[in-house]
Amino acid sequence: MSGYQPGKTRINPYSVACAFIPVVLAFLVYYGSLANGFVYDDNEQVLRNPWITSIGYLDDIFLSDSFGFFKETFQKVSYRPIMFVVYMAEYAMFGISPWGWHLTNVLLHGINGMMVFLVISRLLAMREDGAGLSSPAVYLAPLVGAAVFVTLPVNAEVVSWVGCVPELSYTLFLLVAFYLYTLAWQGQRSTLPHVLSAVFFFLALLSKETAIIFPVMVFLYDLARDRYEGLFASTRIVRYLPMAAAVAVYLIVRSYIIGGVARSGGIDTGVSDYLYFINAFPLFINYLTALVLPVNDYPLQVFEPFLSASEPMVIISVVLVLAFAVFALIFRRRFSALHLFAVVCIILPLLPALYVPTFSRTPFADRYLYFSTFGFSLLVAMGARSAMMHRGRLYAAVLVFLLIVLTVVNSVWAAGRSRIWKDDATLWTFAAKGSEKNHVAIHSLGYLAMKAGRVDEAISFLERSKRLNNESSFPDRTLLIMTQSILGAGYQKKGLLDKAVSEYNDVLRFAPEDSFVNYNLGTIYQQQGFLADAVDLYMTALLLTDDPVHRKEIYANLGGAYADLGKRAEALDAYSEALRLAPDDPVLRQAAEGMQGLR
Repeated sequence: MSGYQPGKTRINPYSVACAFIPVVLAFLVYYGSLANGFVYDDNEQVLRNPWITSIGYLDDIFLSDSFGFFKETFQKVSYRPIMFVVYMAEYAMFGISPWGWHLTNVLLHGINGMMVFLVISRLLAMREDGAGLSSPAVYLAPLVGAAVFVTLPVNAEVVSWVGCVPELSYTLFLLVAFYLYTLAWQGQRSTLPHVLSAVFFFLALLSKETAIIFPVMVFLYDLARDRYEGLFASTRIVRYLPMAAAVAVYLIVRSYIIGGVARSGGIDTGVSDYLYFINAFPLFINYLTALVLPVNDYPLQVFEPFLSASEPMVIISVVLVLAFAVFALIFRRRFSALHLFAVVCIILPLLPALYVPTFSRTPFADRYLYFSTFGFSLLVAMGARSAMMHRGRLYAAVLVFLLIVLTVVNSVWAAGRSRIWKDDATLWTFAAKGSEKNHVAIHSLGYLAMKAGRVDEAISFLERSKRLNNESSFPDRTLLIMTQSILGAGYQKKGLLDKAVSEYNDVLRFAPEDSFVNYNLGTIYQQQGFLADAVDLYMTALLLTDDPVHRKEIYANLGGAYADLGKRAEALDAYSEALRLAPDDPVLRQAAEGMQGLR
């Protein structure tokens, strides 16, 4: 591979102006996303998250895993405190008005586009090709790369969904860290740029684990600059020390917080390691396809693994991966070290995403491609620069025209994809279009219908989700429990009590700790006259919840069950507890006074 050396930073007025164009372009493309609401995980991480409401929660944020704010028990799988610091700032500025949160995403994306421009400018600043300060290629080629990054349709998910702050922030900090590292090559002896680079690298790690790719980026950059000269020299090792310290501190803190450096998640799919391995190849090809042309790219698709290495798609994917590796090996001398750097920036961030099926029921997601689009944009910028410098003016003019057309098309496409994330109903409706077997999307549509009071529609969705889930190769028991819980409530509302009892009993066999299911089943038994069973279920429900509203309802029904059993003292105690939780409830007061009168 040919060598490459970035020259010293030079001030180009056109480059300064071009650096701000990606910010403007991001706003023009994603202005419509400001009308989007909170969707999916935003409902927990934003709307029901006490951590973001006060600076007093900073200790909790930095000393807990990413779901530590939840009262429910979640397996500790990630440590991303920067996400909640950003949320805290957004909450302070915008409250829970979603437009402000989406504006933050758009601005972060635009600033990332600016950093892509600056980093590509540094990487393309080659001394030996004769590019002068006034050459249009100096600023137009990086601008092409930044425009591609900002407008790629695959990035619409990251910009349009509030919950993608980790991708936006880790990419920003990583690009800043890398840019500072490249500035440290200007001949000065100061270690400050390396230290500052390590600081931003550490912030990137606190944003998302994928930032761990940074040392590999730096090493490849050094190889591109100096080849193998001085590979183990003390001066180079000293440059790596701040970065190594950042990694060490992060791994120690992460291990302490989540109980290990890496943890698999809490969704037990029953899929073997062998199946994860063979499915990694098709998943990888799907990501590369979505990066270039996300035509059939639907969000939140379920994981339906290929069950054998002999299946055609697995074979094709393995052949494509091996063919790419062989091609790169045979023609390696035709490519520069910068080409290798760009390809690694595409592939390396995707490798953790191939592990996602171990802890997510929707493992394929456009957001995992966000940093990879930087590597792709670098390749496009390199091609544009080569055309501008060596192919003649006419060729360069045609290329620029085509890139402008591509930018416009991508912009319209990205703006359209942004509308998918308008609200939960729109999101899950679109997700369901991706596969008729997407039981996750169908379950979610059923849940939304139930919340809106459309019980018949909800039952139809939930019955279908239950059937599809059970028919899948590896049924998702966790989701099935949630589906049956809501389905039981739907049957109960429609008076189909036998069906409701069947669903509730199924749930309690696998999740006996569900307070609401115990309570709902108790109300049916009370209605059917099985009072002792109802009392037992109410008492169990009380042990499983500390929610005052829910406890009031349980005590109220418990009082009625005791009264029907003739246990007036117990009924009075239950009504008194309910009245203590809701002192202004006239029905409860009347019931309690009635029990006192009977005594």
